[in-house]
Amino acid sequence: MTIVAVINDEIVGFGDISHSRYLNHLFVSYEHQRRSIDILICNHLESSVKSQSITTDVSITAILFLKRETLLWLKNTKLLGMGFLL
Repeated sequence: MTIVAVINDEIVGFGDISHSRYLNHLFVSYEHQRRSIDILICNHLESSVKSQSITTDVSITAILFLKRETLLWLKNTKLLGMGFLL
């Protein structure tokens, strides 16, 4: 399933999730960040798969967002930064 967020005929964000509950993409344009558009997209995607768990591979920036929104449980995660295990 794919969700596209539009404000005044302008695409401001999108996200998609597979039937196997894998979050493939989540993007919000920089001009529209910090307006909860990302949360709305995630909520719609989550409700579309009707599952308690969703998996994804995320960047450090995304981890900060997901932790802030209490959407993330880290389990067996290894983060690499500049070639070093963080």
